[in-house]
Amino acid sequence: MEAGAPIIDAAGPRSARALKLIILTVALLMLVIVSVNLAVSAEGEPGAPTDLTATMDSVLVFLAWEAPEDEGTSAILEYNILRGDAIDNLTMFTKIGGTTFTDSTAPGGTTLFYGVSARNAAGNGPVSNVVSVDVPEVTVPSAPRSVSVSEKDGVVTLTWGTPQTNGGSPITGYTVMRGTTSGGETQLTTLGVVLEYEDTGVEEGKTYFYQVRAVNDIGSGRVSNEVSVTIPEEEEEDDTPMMALYAVIVVILVIIILFAFRGSKKGGPEQMAPMAKEPDPAKAPPTMMAEEAKDGN
Repeated sequence: MEAGAPIIDAAGPRSARALKLIILTVALLMLVIVSVNLAVSAEGEPGAPTDLTATMDSVLVFLAWEAPEDEGTSAILEYNILRGDAIDNLTMFTKIGGTTFTDSTAPGGTTLFYGVSARNAAGNGPVSNVVSVDVPEVTVPSAPRSVSVSEKDGVVTLTWGTPQTNGGSPITGYTVMRGTTSGGETQLTTLGVVLEYEDTGVEEGKTYFYQVRAVNDIGSGRVSNEVSVTIPEEEEEDDTPMMALYAVIVVILVIIILFAFRGSKKGGPEQMAPMAKEPDPAKAPPTMMAEEAKDGN
């Protein structure tokens, strides 16, 4: 190589091209990954629930449906209940975990529309078929729930829970019913808005049956489940053991007294006999004194 000739780095252009190629490859891979994630997210949401139905009981609306055929890429977390006054005016009402729901807040005298959607980790799926119900006007309350009874010291205590629905009108009180045969209950008393009652007018040895009804401005609602309780008879105290103990004590006392009395009779004359005294010479008769003088000579 001649002196003064320029030195050319042949590897320089190749290194630059390789670096550009690597950067381009990484960018393409990142673009593919993002595209795949977007595709998975779009397809990962569950399908729509199927066979949604709505039935009425008093002013209660019962909804039931089937889970989506396609749950998406992850398990269903919950269901969204949508409610509205028109088929195109559904809004979020509540969220639940199962496939049934009871709406106890439906306003009387209205028509309501319902729909359901499922949600998983990817998001909310489409809405199910939409159903509607005609809610009747205000009615009587449903039956009080969870009625129970207990007895202590001759007092019967009843407790219960509020009805599932008040019929569209606030509850104003409760009626307690009682009978001595199953199904033969009649009104015992009326109460205010309380959830407990004590019955003190019961007799020992009898069985009593109870039911409770809620009342609103429309009237008395359905009767509750029937409960019963038997009043135990008071056990009489058995005095036999104490009487036997008293008899033994009396016998022992009598024996002690008899022995004491017999002992006093045996030792009495010896204690009462006077002691013999020596004769006083000054008071002796003359003949006795003469004899004693003769004896002295």
